[in-house]
Amino acid sequence: EYKALIKEHPEKAIYPWALAQVYNEVNPTTEEEYCQQSVHIDSHFSPGYQCLAAIASLRGDDKSAIDFERKVMELDPNSADALANYVYFLRNDPVAFKPAVMDYIKRFPDSSNAAQMLYSYADKLKDGTERIETLEQLIKQFPPNKFNGAQQGVSVLFGIYDHSNPPKARALAHQLLSVDPTDSDLIADAAYADS
Repeated sequence: EYKALIKEHPEKAIYPWALAQVYNEVNPTTEEEYCQQSVHIDSHFSPGYQCLAAIASLRGDDKSAIDFERKVMELDPNSADALANYVYFLRNDPVAFKPAVMDYIKRFPDSSNAAQMLYSYADKLKDGTERIETLEQLIKQFPPNKFNGAQQGVSVLFGIYDHSNPPKARALAHQLLSVDPTDSDLIADAAYADS
């Protein structure tokens, strides 16, 4: 059906892109060919570039994935999702990742993506002090009862505090438990810290 539509409408990028999706995870080479065809037809067709970024990432080619995601972001500079995808692909570049995360948080401060990005940034940090400060910022800026990324950060920060400063771990658990008294993880953390 899609092949017939491609022949019938050779000027429409959507059809080769749609056909490419049939080959997702089954045949990335064929998927890539159709996605390339879609952006060749329409150089402003962002789903085609997203497809090419995913395939490059699958190949382990972070540089090409970043370039394709940058193109998507340039095509729709006000899209929170396009910027989030771009920042995600920067995660293995420590020099570029931090400023990109901070820029995203500044532009989209109430986004669940922002909380997840800040958690991902903290997770990449090796330095204990900066990691703790980033996790503390995450929990302060994004309430853990509303943002999944902050919930993950609580668990990590509690573990760090428990290892280095148990009274601080106990205080963290009780402080957050007072905000969300039904959270089973916080209940367990507080009981553990109390004992």
